[in-house]
Amino acid sequence: MQNFKGTWPLFGVLFLALTSCCTKKNCLSWENLVAIQFEGFSPQEIDTIQFRAFEPGTSTLVSSYTYLDRAQRASTSSQLVLLGEAPLPSRYDYEVTLAGSTYRLGAIETTRQLCNDCGLFSADPYQALQRYELDGTPKTGSQVHIIR
Repeated sequence: MQNFKGTWPLFGVLFLALTSCCTKKNCLSWENLVAIQFEGFSPQEIDTIQFRAFEPGTSTLVSSYTYLDRAQRASTSSQLVLLGEAPLPSRYDYEVTLAGSTYRLGAIETTRQLCNDCGLFSADPYQALQRYELDGTPKTGSQVHIIR
């Protein structure tokens, strides 16, 4: 019985070591949730955003979507918009229109990343934004930045 009592701390440390790296983060894929940072726009200017999807390198319209933002936002010059209900598949080029300006978003490249990769446990794969072009200029990052 005495030896069994002495092993409890060892089992506890072993359990914590095996499970501590797993934070069970919810890593959302580019295909499911798109984050766009609008710099230099007021909350009123991003309340209506028009997205139009085109076949790459053509003017063939595939779909269009109007995003209506009803969130109460602070009056700052940087606004983060999360598009969950209408993601932007990376296979298309886009026109993003707001506040009287149109921005061209294309050449979207994603990379497969692993979320909750803890060695002994299975990891959840997701598509992370790696690079894109905005008005023909190459950009990198995990979210799109549109600067006025």
